[in-house]
Amino acid sequence: ILRIGREMNSEHARKPNFMRQLSQCIFTTSADDARALNDAREAGAIYDLNGRQLKYDRKFVRRVIREPSEIASKMLVLLKTNIAMDREARLQFEKSGLSCDNLTPAHDAYPLITKKVKKCVMMQCTHVLNGCVSDQQAMNVKTGESNYRNTGITLPTYQSLRGSSKVEVVHSVTDRAMYTFNNI
Repeated sequence: ILRIGREMNSEHARKPNFMRQLSQCIFTTSADDARALNDAREAGAIYDLNGRQLKYDRKFVRRVIREPSEIASKMLVLLKTNIAMDREARLQFEKSGLSCDNLTPAHDAYPLITKKVKKCVMMQCTHVLNGCVSDQQAMNVKTGESNYRNTGITLPTYQSLRGSSKVEVVHSVTDRAMYTFNNI
């Protein structure tokens, strides 16, 4: 995700949405965990949560990585959709009688999907299909249970051990253990 994001113009208005959709191509949330969280919100009449509170609630829902072929196909569909959106934005701009020459990268008619982005997505799809992005074991560890926002409903909490590589997972666990040990 970060490799593809680095190739995109950070000022483009559609980049945040593209990155969110790219993440959704790769990760799937546990339906059971999401259902339990929604039930807890309903029971506690909790409806208006801000972004920070929603981010905090992620610890109640496990995320897993899909099958490689499904990830790659969803990434390619996302790429094709955004290429079509770039084409449509350019056509709309040209129909308004304005020139598409010398557009700034932040302009709506400037393409989000450039040749560099296409090449990067294709390389990442190759990595995905080779099994470089996969959950070969349970990457979410149950860390305990918590009373959800003082509603009296207890939900299990999870923490992901996933890093950008298997080695980083080991390092992150070791680092946390050493940090705790050093504090003692």
